Amino acid sequence: MTDEPRSGPTEAATTELAAWIESVTGGAVLIGATTTRSRRADGGDGDALRLWPLELRPERHTRGADGEAPYTLRVRHLLAPAEPPSGTASSRLLDAVLVAAVRAGEPAIALEPPDPRMWLALGVEPRPALFIDVPAQVVRQPVRAPLVLHPLRLGSLEMRPLDGRVLGPGSGRYPECASRRAGRRRTRTRTVGSTLPPCPGTAGSSCGWRGAAAH
Repeated sequence: MTDEPRSGPTEAATTELAAWIESVTGGAVLIGATTTRSRRADGGDGDALRLWPLELRPERHTRGADGEAPYTLRVRHLLAPAEPPSGTASSRLLDAVLVAAVRAGEPAIALEPPDPRMWLALGVEPRPALFIDVPAQVVRQPVRAPLVLHPLRLGSLEMRPLDGRVLGPGSGRYPECASRRAGRRRTRTRTVGSTLPPCPGTAGSSCGWRGAAAH
């Protein structure tokens, strides 16, 4: 037994929008270049609208308390009469969609004139139309941290000598270092966040230090 493939976010947004338009207008909704006219529930031939999914638009993403929120986007659709306008029927259907969307506050309607070249690309005559933006989202897979299978173990390393040179004015901090200026017997023990003494001599000169630090 195999599971049926689930629809993606774009397909789901278009399907839900078409169902909502049908419930508002009582007419058929043809998606894309579909040529088969649907029938109304009462069996009669209903006036039809045509719905084209046009483009995907980004939305602002947020991060929730338990990780990233779902990836959100908007699917822009073009809604127009299925046939060239020849009377008031097509206007009535568009009016029903416009009024219902404005009163409900959703889906988002954009009253922008379609580019004439878009009608040419779709292969239909220019006609009154609405742009409708429908939100969609993709749920991210949560990143789970691996389980801790062993108790915490702390290890320490022996101190080891480090040989090097301090260049420049010499104000860098070296944590937990025991330092000795090369060529002298005196040893200075430094605490956490201590500062080595500046190098003697003029600016740009160098001097040697020998110290031990945790490796």
